[in-house]
Amino acid sequence: MRFHTFPLLLFSFAAFAGPAIQFCADRPQKVTVESSGVAVWTSMDGDWSLVPVHTNDIGWCAPSYSARSVRFGLCDTNTVSPLQFPASATTLVSRAFLVANGTNATSLATLLDAPVPLRLSPRFFAGDTWYFEPSNVLGTASVTIDAAESDAWPLMEGLHLVEIAFGAPCTASELYLGGNPDTPDWNRSWDGGIAEVILLDDSVAPETLPVLRAYLGLKWSLPFDFETPNNARAILTQLGIRSDPLYSTFLMFH
Repeated sequence: MRFHTFPLLLFSFAAFAGPAIQFCADRPQKVTVESSGVAVWTSMDGDWSLVPVHTNDIGWCAPSYSARSVRFGLCDTNTVSPLQFPASATTLVSRAFLVANGTNATSLATLLDAPVPLRLSPRFFAGDTWYFEPSNVLGTASVTIDAAESDAWPLMEGLHLVEIAFGAPCTASELYLGGNPDTPDWNRSWDGGIAEVILLDDSVAPETLPVLRAYLGLKWSLPFDFETPNNARAILTQLGIRSDPLYSTFLMFH
């Protein structure tokens, strides 16, 4: 029996069609940076864009880009603008995967925000852990961190996987990434970087979620155990996830 390895690039014609929206900051050609900071973060398929909510407002500045991450936090004494979809983005989102870091969050720092009830803000009390909480008691959202059900932000430095399952789907245009846009007098920007974002609609089967966790865990060397199913590449392609070069080869037996 002989094993032959071939580049999958020759066989990846349907790499993007699917129910997922994917943003990867490790692809610098997908992040447009101007002198003021990040102007546009374009999705992997080129169909979607995230832009700063506040572009010329006093007290705000654009996010920055470094170390394969779109970075939020303070810009001198200013609050960094969150990113948002255009108003025309009416696609429903029921689940979000975010690969992020940041351990110096301030009170009410917001990783992902939406009107009801999806703002997840760490809370700090002396000696206690930061916790994510929904922004509105009228709705629900469950949080999984590093493949375990938990709403406690890890103390360990480095990238972590935050998975958010929304109680009810919302439109993409209602989401804000990296901060809360409605409180310019408070520092509610996320203090850290976001390396990858995957948004899913409610058509995605639960059995595909471990494949996404394995893909992100392998790609970003995340601190949790995972197993990659044999059909991972096919599932990711079906979802519309660009995963090369992680799954860029296949074996033929004869």
